[in-house]
Amino acid sequence: MRYLFITALVLFLFGCGQPTKQNTNIDKAKPVAYITTAGDKIVFLEDYYRVYLKTIKTQYASRNKIYEGEIQDSIFSKYFSKSEYSELVKITLASPIKDTTGLRNYVSEITNNHQKIEELITSALAASNKFLKNDSVTVYIMPCNSDIEKINTEMGGVSGLTAGSKQIVISIDPGVNSWQEMLPYDIAHEFNHTYWTKMNLKTAQWTLLNYLVFEGRADSYAHLICPDVICPWTKVLSEKMEADLWNKIKSQLKNQDMAYQYNIMFGSKNEYPLWGGYTLGYHIVQSALKNHPELSPVEWANLAPEKILEMSDYK
Repeated sequence: MRYLFITALVLFLFGCGQPTKQNTNIDKAKPVAYITTAGDKIVFLEDYYRVYLKTIKTQYASRNKIYEGEIQDSIFSKYFSKSEYSELVKITLASPIKDTTGLRNYVSEITNNHQKIEELITSALAASNKFLKNDSVTVYIMPCNSDIEKINTEMGGVSGLTAGSKQIVISIDPGVNSWQEMLPYDIAHEFNHTYWTKMNLKTAQWTLLNYLVFEGRADSYAHLICPDVICPWTKVLSEKMEADLWNKIKSQLKNQDMAYQYNIMFGSKNEYPLWGGYTLGYHIVQSALKNHPELSPVEWANLAPEKILEMSDYK
């Protein structure tokens, strides 16, 4: 559950302001799900964006209202209103896209790459299911937001969000050369989140330690599935930077303030390094696994964050 959510949150809080409600017609766009050989589904959502782009040609001044009706409300109501992390999806969808020219290009590129996307996701889900079992997962494909093009590029052209125990949302920029390499990695990362949500969400408390291990587990699992992929958000800290960050936050591991947790995980200007929490969480989990190589993926995927910390070299 990575940058797709937090960048949307930033745009929502500091962007165009609250859009105005309007009636929606969720039947205007009717994507047809692609069914994989294992029975998972892939749903391409660019039809909703295509309807939006067509409508604003004659109603450009009302584009924020149209965005809310044709994309935000329509997609959320049809697919995510009952998801375990529905509020995160709502925030992700809440930011009208300013660069409509860039959006049009993204929509076209995703449409042109349907077959390749289907192949990569089908293979990645099959590989992810070898160690952890979670059937009937649906992956939803959205175009990237061109308003955050720099972030899209830094993330390899792919970002993801777990909507719940059976739902993954993936945003793709096919214009970034590494997107085909990063897509299977992101699927494995988010798949780990879906499995954990299915098995452990009801008993979890969302502390900073939980968040660190939640992401560290997902990246550890993604590297198990895609060992050759270089993941930028797990390699941003030097040894000194990591030691400084750990010393700064280790007394706050029980902190449940989400704003504070986001600053640690994603970085904040002049205080916490970009993606620092992701790198630290990954290294905590990797340290625990190195110390206990006898653990199977099922075993360490279900360990409590406190136990993983205890097994690691981070004291």
